[in-house]
Amino acid sequence: MLNSQHKSSRCNVLKATRRRFISGAPVGLMLLAAPWVRVVRAQNLASKPRFISLFTPLGQMDEWLPIGTSNAFSFTEISEPLTPYKNKIIVTTGVNSSHGNHAKGALGMFTAGSPLGADKKFKKAQGPSIDTYLADALGAKRIAVGSNAINVTQGWITFRQDGSPQAQQNNVKSVFDSVFAGAAPGGGNSQSNAAAELLRLQRLSILDAWQEDIGDLNRALGAEHKAQLDHHLTAIRELEQSLDEAPSSNFECDDKPNVGTNNTGNSYVTHGINGDKMGTLIASALACGRIQVASMMWSRGGASSINWQALTGIRDNHHSLTHADLSGPVNASVNQARADEGLRKIYRWYSERVADFFGKLDAIPHGNGTLLDSTVIVWGSDVGYYRSHAANNRRVVIAGNYNNHFQSGRYYQFNDQVRVGQIHAEVATALGVPTDKFGADSGLLPQLRA
Repeated sequence: MLNSQHKSSRCNVLKATRRRFISGAPVGLMLLAAPWVRVVRAQNLASKPRFISLFTPLGQMDEWLPIGTSNAFSFTEISEPLTPYKNKIIVTTGVNSSHGNHAKGALGMFTAGSPLGADKKFKKAQGPSIDTYLADALGAKRIAVGSNAINVTQGWITFRQDGSPQAQQNNVKSVFDSVFAGAAPGGGNSQSNAAAELLRLQRLSILDAWQEDIGDLNRALGAEHKAQLDHHLTAIRELEQSLDEAPSSNFECDDKPNVGTNNTGNSYVTHGINGDKMGTLIASALACGRIQVASMMWSRGGASSINWQALTGIRDNHHSLTHADLSGPVNASVNQARADEGLRKIYRWYSERVADFFGKLDAIPHGNGTLLDSTVIVWGSDVGYYRSHAANNRRVVIAGNYNNHFQSGRYYQFNDQVRVGQIHAEVATALGVPTDKFGADSGLLPQLRA
């Protein structure tokens, strides 16, 4: 496989050769290309595949699940923030895996395998996580990030090919520098005037060199032939755009996103601010072609390091709330009711954060749709049902629809008859890495396809 430097050089040569060939041809010769252009356009060439694995802790409440049938459902008060993206996601429940219970469950969710060894921190998996698997198969650059509230002593979601963990980078500035090194800080441009002019010329259409000739021809043609000429020139320009290596987006890629540095503290507010900054970095990096694959971790498995008391009014610890571990009344049912009241607020808060992230991607035009449309995101957790902390009954969301592979806007209740590795295998196949096995699980899910 070519490394990124060689691939870049090859692409530059191809682009230069293409431009020299076409710009040196008469207009009549360019028009002869129109039938070929129509054939290429009909193939609906896909953009580069993009993938994100997204983690939030401690599963979901049943009250989060949609209400209704597979193709006629609505979200609840807890999951309502996802409503704007209903037609761009698939919600599943009843997905099974080998392990639950926090660290093992986070590992199992994205590797579809088991931890190696008896170490409580479960430092090694049987194989790679889905983000690593796809990045390596695609020859793509990836990043692994999280909010700064993560205390990563257990509960990784990203694992290398040999099963060793890769900790999520939780420093905004470090991620910022590693992804956007060489770009100007928000609003500026670090290129020299000569380099900027070269870039401007490279972005010109090859038709620009023939504007005078095209104008002369246009004036000499009748109305019917003018329409045909316009159609052919439009087709040639669309073909040129489909062949460009630059992102097919209106997003400004010459500037760095202005995210600043980490906010400090362990409150849920700080957690949200830093997670939002990481989401902005991911969206910008994908839009600009700096990366193709990312993983984003909202807290670690177990989620005991974030202070939620200002939101819940009860207790600061998400994990303790799932066990109804409260001070005050000793009656277990009373405790559980009070805990669930706080947990509804926490799980809705995470739904809001995920919806905000979807919105960042959906706001960036790309191809015939948005960046969300041409990306695939798998959102999962360390456990399924929040109280049991078990490996079964996982709730997994697939967002985005690269190459129109999926029938989005659906809700599937699998009743533990589907394994998490099958979801990853189907996603890999959708992204151009066909496989019928991932981790310890075999099989695909054709029912998810368009």
